[in-house]
Amino acid sequence: MNEVIRGVRIERPAHNGGCVARPDGLVVFVQGALPGELVDIELSQRRAKFSRGRVVAVHRAHPERRVPPCPVADRCGGCDWQHATPLAQRELKRQVLLDQLSHAGVECSAEVVAVEP
Repeated sequence: MNEVIRGVRIERPAHNGGCVARPDGLVVFVQGALPGELVDIELSQRRAKFSRGRVVAVHRAHPERRVPPCPVADRCGGCDWQHATPLAQRELKRQVLLDQLSHAGVECSAEVVAVEP
């Protein structure tokens, strides 16, 4: 598809391991993004109600952004949010959980804890 949208503000985490952005009202699920970032995204899929894309440039990074420790994190699909610190990953997962429960009419608080080996 190769359509690039520049200067996109990332809003919130999404259930698919990415985040939501709304450039010009278009809902885009963006892989490789973190909330609050200013990025350029390349669209990979455009549909009537939403699109999908990935970060191709970061202009203003989230303070917890890091280089993923996995060398294939951007290609394998099993490394959601490895571009964030472990603490930030847990917070993103907590936000997604609370958002999904809220859509089901359940309001609660939650904490995501690290699993110790």
